Amino acid sequence: MVTYLATVHIEFMIADGDEIPSPSNLETILSQPDQNEAIAFLIIQITDEIFSCQQEKQLAW
Repeated sequence: MVTYLATVHIEFMIADGDEIPSPSNLETILSQPDQNEAIAFLIIQITDEIFSCQQEKQLAW
């Protein structure tokens, strides 16, 4: 859901003619006073193909 919402947000920015900013690195974000208590996390999208592979090879992850 997060991936979808981020994609839609960027699509609307493009449609509005807004500039898409470059991604910030973690050090830059955490150096900002209002972000000093931020928690970093990474979103990983796992596709159905991965689960299919697991079932085909009977992997126990």
